[in-house]
Amino acid sequence: MARPSTKEVRRREILRAALDLIAVDDRTEVTVVSVARHMGLTPNAIRYYFRDNDALGQALDAQVMSRFLGERLAAIAELDDPRHQLVRVMELGIPTGPDDIEWRSTFRPLLAGVVTADSGQYLSDVFEDQVAVYRDVLVDGERSGVFALRQPAADIARLLLAMEDYLGLRITLMDPRLDRAEALRLMRDYAALATGTELPSDGRGSTPEEPRG
Repeated sequence: MARPSTKEVRRREILRAALDLIAVDDRTEVTVVSVARHMGLTPNAIRYYFRDNDALGQALDAQVMSRFLGERLAAIAELDDPRHQLVRVMELGIPTGPDDIEWRSTFRPLLAGVVTADSGQYLSDVFEDQVAVYRDVLVDGERSGVFALRQPAADIARLLLAMEDYLGLRITLMDPRLDRAEALRLMRDYAALATGTELPSDGRGSTPEEPRG
């Protein structure tokens, strides 16, 4: 595999610095100037890679969504069983812990307390894009006879994503009564009821045995 170019490496370093700023304070405005100051560079050094604040913000959003969309789609493609696919999609959506900065970055307008029409549209678009991943797995699972959906696939998908978002926020806000393992258990339990089938505890694990009559 070819090594990334020097320019691409530098772009990644700048985006990492932007995430570091969010890690310090979710209310931080990520701009060319703030990132340059954090890295000890001049603003023009950042503008060589990102021409303005909008370009920097769009690149940061694209990197984050590559994780929450790209990685999920890639994981689905590697698995044949819809049960594994569904659990794996959940696993890739729940934050790894309170310090999961990419996850927090998705909700930075909300966490920063800056809610506008643009941020509302952004959050809506992110939500619907990820709902579509769940929905497609559910539809394919029902079509193959693995799932017996108790509700429309779109409704189950929206509820799973709503659980993912709410439980994920509680994890990143360091709720002492909830951790990643418990969040995933709650989601799996609901998904098992909604799909009418037992689900594996690990998206990459073995398929649960069929009950014997």
